[in-house]
Amino acid sequence: KEMLDSTPENIEIILNLINYLKSAKQNEEVVEYYKTLIKLRPVEEIYYEELLNMKPPYFGYVGELVALYKRKGKIKAAISSFEEKTRKSAPEDSSDIAPLRVLARLYVEDKRPKDAVETLEAAVKISSDSIEDLMLLADCLSQSEEFERAAEVYKKLLIMDKSHNVVNHYVKLFQLNYKMSLHEDAVETFRI
Repeated sequence: KEMLDSTPENIEIILNLINYLKSAKQNEEVVEYYKTLIKLRPVEEIYYEELLNMKPPYFGYVGELVALYKRKGKIKAAISSFEEKTRKSAPEDSSDIAPLRVLARLYVEDKRPKDAVETLEAAVKISSDSIEDLMLLADCLSQSEEFERAAEVYKKLLIMDKSHNVVNHYVKLFQLNYKMSLHEDAVETFRI
């Protein structure tokens, strides 16, 4: 750490420190050093992937990793890689949710909402309280024209999500009810 103080951008020192901290099971510090590496080298997907491979995984950069694959034109290759990882993982093992989350977002980028739905449903079985996964699931169900199922997910989100997103859930539920010609239900969405 002292060596790093004098040369804070030395990648080799940071990587050696990460290996030491991993062996010492100091995951919080490992995450912080990976964040530093990402700041220093934002186009190196390996650092994002290493965060996802930690036990427990760190999900803070899933969107950035998918965007990086997209910028590099690696969406198809990344899909193949993450499909392989999900095939190897044990179903409903909470430590294996990271590949599912990345794969679902890769499918969305590749304009494959039905595949994203299947993947997100597997992720939600493992972690049913992930608001981000549920929001993406509802959007993908809507894109796949499975409006009734999307409406059910939005209803669940209305109960779970107490953040500023709750307004968006009401609006989307209203729009879905309207698309399904459930005008009374659409109006009821906003009745106080």
